Amino acid sequence: MALHITTDQSIMASADIQNLLRFLTGPAKIPLRDALAKAKPLLADGLSSPESIAKASLDKLRKTFPDEKLAKQVLSAAKRTTNASSSPSKKKRSAADASSSNPNNPSASTTSPSKRRRPNTSAPVIDTANPQTWESGLDLPPPNRDTDLISATIITINRAPLLLAFAVVSLEYTHPWLPRSSRFSLAQGLLDATAASKAKYIGITRENDSGNDALEEGYKRIRVLGKEIPVLRRWDVELIDPETSTHADDDVGSHESAGMNPAGTASDNSASAAIAPAIASAAPATAPSGSSTSGTAATLSATATVTAASEPIYWALSPKLLAQPPVASKLNPSALPIHLPHAAHSYLTRSFPDATLPLLLGALHIVYASWADSLDPAELDRRGWGWYARVRPAVDDGPEGWGGRGAVKLKDVLGLRKAGS
Repeated sequence: MALHITTDQSIMASADIQNLLRFLTGPAKIPLRDALAKAKPLLADGLSSPESIAKASLDKLRKTFPDEKLAKQVLSAAKRTTNASSSPSKKKRSAADASSSNPNNPSASTTSPSKRRRPNTSAPVIDTANPQTWESGLDLPPPNRDTDLISATIITINRAPLLLAFAVVSLEYTHPWLPRSSRFSLAQGLLDATAASKAKYIGITRENDSGNDALEEGYKRIRVLGKEIPVLRRWDVELIDPETSTHADDDVGSHESAGMNPAGTASDNSASAAIAPAIASAAPATAPSGSSTSGTAATLSATATVTAASEPIYWALSPKLLAQPPVASKLNPSALPIHLPHAAHSYLTRSFPDATLPLLLGALHIVYASWADSLDPAELDRRGWGWYARVRPAVDDGPEGWGGRGAVKLKDVLGLRKAGS
C-alpha cells in the first residue's frame, strides 16, 4: 500500500512511523520484521500513536491484526502506555516502556513469535550429542531450472526473504563445506545486520540505541555478500577423512558445542584445531544442487572435500543474545547466542508460494553456477550484494518503504548470469 503524501506530510509521516514502530516493537512486543509490515496499514486507518490505538475498537484493530489474541495484545499495550504517560504515579512504568521501545532491545526483539504464529510442528529436537540433528528440517525444494518458466515469473515480495535466498545460495558456492545449518545461520546473521544498519540509517533507531556493537568486539568475522558478520566457531562435529571413510553418517562426532572464546578457538581441551564439518552434513561432496555442468560439479566437489579438512565452520553470532543470553530450548539446548538456522529456514519457506521458491532458487543457482568457474570464492561473494541490489523490489524511500513489497522479475535474476554461459 503506497502512501501518496506531500513534502510536509512526508516529514510528519516519517515521525509517525518512527514513533509507531517504537511502540509496536517496545510495549506491544512485536518483532521488528512484523512491526514493519503492520505500520503502514495502521497509519492508513488513522492509528499513528498509542493514544489513537487505545481509543480504537478491537474490530478495527483486527483489520491489521487478524489474530484476535495479537490484536488484544496491541490494544492492551496501547492502553497501558497511554495510562502510564498520563498518570504521575506510573512514571516509572512509562520510563520502562520507553527504554524497551528500541527494536534492538533484546527483551523486545527476541520475544518468541510462537504465541502469535502456528508452532512449527516439524522442527526437530536438537541433540547436542548428535550434530546431525541440526540438519533435520532444513531441506529446500529442488531448484526448478526451466528458464522459460523462470523468465515468465514475477514474484511480489519484500526485500528480506529475497536477500535471505541470495545469501543461502551464495554460501553454497563460496563455502561449499558448510553444513546447511551454518549456511542458514549465517544468512540470518546477514539479514539482521542489514536490518539494524538500515533502521539506524533511516531513523527508526537512534545512534545510542545500538549498544550491542561493543559486545561484538574480539569475535572473528566472515564476509557474506560482502558484509562482515560476527561468528562463533563450531566444535560440535568431528573431521571425516574422505579417504578412509565411506559412510560419513556413521562417523559423526558426539562432541557437544563446547565453550568458545572470542578469538574463535576452543576454551576447553576438546579435539584439535583440525575439527571440521562432517562431509555428510555439509553441502554435499557432490556439487551444489544448482550446478549446471559436470566441470563445475567436479570443481565444487573437490573443493568441498579438500577444504572441509582444513576449514572451520561457524554459527552467526547474535549480538542481541550476547547482551541477554537465551534460555535453553529444544532448538537451542546449549543456549548458544547464535542465529538459529531453523528460524531462517522457516522464514524463507513461508515467504514464497510453493511454486515460486523453486523457480527463484533455480534462477539463483543458474547465475552462481555460471560464474563459479571464473571467479574465486571471495570475488563471487563480493559480487553477490550488487546482484541482489540490482533485482530487489523497488520500495519508497525512508521509513515509509521499509517492509514494503514490490515486484521481482525472475528474468532479471537470470540476466545476472555470465554472458555466453
